[in-house]
Formats: sequence, C-alpha cells, structure tokens
Amino acid sequence: MMEQTSVYGWTWYRHECHNETLNQLIADNKGCEKWLKNIKENKSNYLRIERDRDGDQIVRGSLTYKQDPKNQSDYEIFHFYLRPKSLVTVGLDLSSIEGDYRDPCDHLIIEEKTPVEGFLILLGELINHFLDGIDELEFKLKELQRDVQRNNHTTLLNSIYDRRIE
Repeated sequence: MMEQTSVYGWTWYRHECHNETLNQLIADNKGCEKWLKNIKENKSNYLRIERDRDGDQIVRGSLTYKQDPKNQSDYEIFHFYLRPKSLVTVGLDLSSIEGDYRDPCDHLIIEEKTPVEGFLILLGELINHFLDGIDELEFKLKELQRDVQRNNHTTLLNSIYDRRIE
C-alpha cells in the first residue's frame, strides 16, 4: 500500500490488491462489504453513491480502464472508494495509461484541494487515454472504408467486425 497526504489534509490510499489493511481502512463505512466483495471477485462497472454513518457522501465502485480489443477477457479493473477526506484506489496502475507524451498524473491528483477533485483528474486521465485510442481507431476505420470503396470486397467483413470490437 502507498499512502499520500495532500497539503490540504486529505489522503490517497493506493492498494495493488485486496488485503487486510484495506479491510481495516474502510471497515466502519456503509456499503464496504459489497465493495470489498466486488474487489475479490474482480467485478467491473459498479457504482454506488450513498451517505456514510456520519451523513457524508461516499462514492464507491469499479471501472474497467484497460482492455485488449483482440482478447476481451484480458482487461484491467480499478476499484475506488471516495470520501470527503480520502480516496482509496485498488488495482490502479497509472503507468499503463501514460502515453509516450503523457507525464504521470499522481502528483496532479494529490495536489488538488479535495479527493473529489483529485478523482476527477484521475478520470480525466483515463478519458484522455481512451480518446487516444479512439483517434487511432478512427484512422483505421477510414482506411477500411477506402478499401471497401476501392475493392468492394465482401471478405472485408471480418476486418469491419474487428474494428467494431476495438
């Protein structure tokens, strides 16, 4: 586990996987059992917004942030638990979303005034990563369209399907 505290007093807890420290960190929070179960089962695309015992808003969930288009079962998920004074992430490898020209965003996240703002920076980096992929896909689709127009081959159906999966 890595723990970083911002100059504004909130803490980002980064875990590689589910562990006992994680259990202790959020054990007193509403809904944590369901969230921990999703981590253990590696479930993705889960989102809940609730109030904790103190009445503070919490946001917890899991998102797929990387997937191999050629192998749909090869994907990476990260889990998050967001409270007014902390952000907990599990299974997030920021190095896998850094492009050739993109700097690591860890410092940008922890420099924000609140964990919510830090989480928005994180989501922005994930979206930028996906947008980079969409640009590449658009280029491939245009090439494919030109091939279909030039050759009018029905054998290109497999290529079209592959691009759709991407």
